[in-house]
Amino acid sequence: MTGVAQTKIDPMRQVRQNYVAQENGRVNLRVVEGSPKNTFLSLRLYAAMFALTLVVIGAIFSRVQLTEITEKMGRDAKKLEILESDELILRTKLEDKVSAVNVEERAMALGMEKLRKYQVEYVNVPFDGKDEINASKLNAK
Repeated sequence: MTGVAQTKIDPMRQVRQNYVAQENGRVNLRVVEGSPKNTFLSLRLYAAMFALTLVVIGAIFSRVQLTEITEKMGRDAKKLEILESDELILRTKLEDKVSAVNVEERAMALGMEKLRKYQVEYVNVPFDGKDEINASKLNAK
C-alpha cells in the first residue's frame, strides 16, 4: 500500500472514514476525527428521547390517576345516592311521628282535651318599653 498515508488511530476517539473518489484506479482514504458537531447532535438526540420518554410516562401516570379518580367519584356518587334515600326515609318517619294528627291522638290517649273557647282568657299587659323580669316577683308566685 504505497501512497496511502498511515496514521496512528487512537481507539478512544471517535473516527469516521470517508472514501474519496478514485484516481487512476487507486482509492484515496482520508481519516477524519469525529467532530464536536456530531457529538452535540447525538447528545441532543438522547436528550430528546429522554424527554419523550418522560412525556409518555407522565401521560400514562396521568391516565392512571384520572381512571382512579373517576372510579372513586362513581363509588362516592352511589354512596351519596344511598344516603339521600336514607335521609328521605328518615324525614318521612319523623314527619309521621310529629304530624298534628299523631300529636293530637297521643294527647287524647294521655287524657288531654282540645282547648275550648271558654278556656281562653286574654290578658292585657302594660308595656313601658322595658323588657325586664324581676326574679323576686317570680319566686313570690
